[in-house]
Amino acid sequence: MRLGHALLLVLLMLPLASAATPSSAVPVEQDPVLVEWFHGDGHDDVLHWLEAKAKAGEVRLLHWRLNAEQEGSSFPDDDARLRAEAFGIDAGPAVVVDGEPIVDLDLASLQAAVDAIAPRNAWMNWDMSVSVRMVEEGPTVVFDGSVTPLRTLPSGSMVLLALTETSAVDDEGRQARHLVRDMRPEAAFNRTENSTTEVAWYLTPEHLTAAGVDLTSSDLGYSVTLLLVDGGTVLEARSIPLPSSVTTHDARTALALLPFTSVVVVILILFLRSEISTADALPRLIAAPWKHGEEVVVHVAAASAGCVLTRIDALPPWTVRWSRQVQVPAGTATELRVRPSKGGEAPLHLDIGLDVDGYGGWVQRLSVERED
Repeated sequence: MRLGHALLLVLLMLPLASAATPSSAVPVEQDPVLVEWFHGDGHDDVLHWLEAKAKAGEVRLLHWRLNAEQEGSSFPDDDARLRAEAFGIDAGPAVVVDGEPIVDLDLASLQAAVDAIAPRNAWMNWDMSVSVRMVEEGPTVVFDGSVTPLRTLPSGSMVLLALTETSAVDDEGRQARHLVRDMRPEAAFNRTENSTTEVAWYLTPEHLTAAGVDLTSSDLGYSVTLLLVDGGTVLEARSIPLPSSVTTHDARTALALLPFTSVVVVILILFLRSEISTADALPRLIAAPWKHGEEVVVHVAAASAGCVLTRIDALPPWTVRWSRQVQVPAGTATELRVRPSKGGEAPLHLDIGLDVDGYGGWVQRLSVERED
């Protein structure tokens, strides 16, 4: 058992009922059609129709503000621009339905496109809960549990964690419904059918603050969405309302009643702070299933800190040749290819050397699954 889990278990065994952290399970049923709206001038009739469909539960709407900074708005737009680039969108208004850009923004054409989308087949089993936990820096959204592909996923697939605000208002009084406040990628999970990966994913206080999210003053009106994507293609989506966070007042009251738990609480907070900060910075690495004699494809997704891949070594009896360095800026992804040799039927393990901005040198070992 990891130290963080052990400390959490000790804490939960104590009678801190008033400081319990509410959580919500990821739903089994998929969301309806996913519609992404990239804001711009005009076509207000289309946006109003989408908002009505979302309110009725007939579509899942994500609203992106592309030019918030140029407009003097406090709405976030960094993730919006990255998402638009994935679809080749330069400016709004624009709409994407289940990962497919719709060129014609005529309302009747969009209605037909939405109605024509067939139900998605399930790709993933999400045995996961979502909660809001208090750390020293502030509330943190935690996705904790496991993911299991129900069929083999494309090698480039990843999960996007999105936090949306149902009714957002900026500093100038402008409104946006279903606004995406924060989105981050997660690529470190096994893509092979029926293979389970234990995960702990976070939306950290630093990211939430930068996105204009203050869960300490109000934690109502937010939702979280998990998007399983392959490039721009949406494979499936799951959405749930964000559960209420623990308030500082509740925690203080519980600690006043049980002072002997303070040491455990302090240790837990310090550990979670370090773990979340490091987890948020380190890149996610995963090797795609590999056939003997072919190249191994390693997917690298940089997190909040950029990194440089300094070396790739294979554990004996395998050998690989790698003599270059690859820089991966924060928030981007790339893939590396190496061809192992001399190992025969022995298991293949790769050591990946990393220099992470602000976190020094790391070595991550990947066990490469063989298809043959």
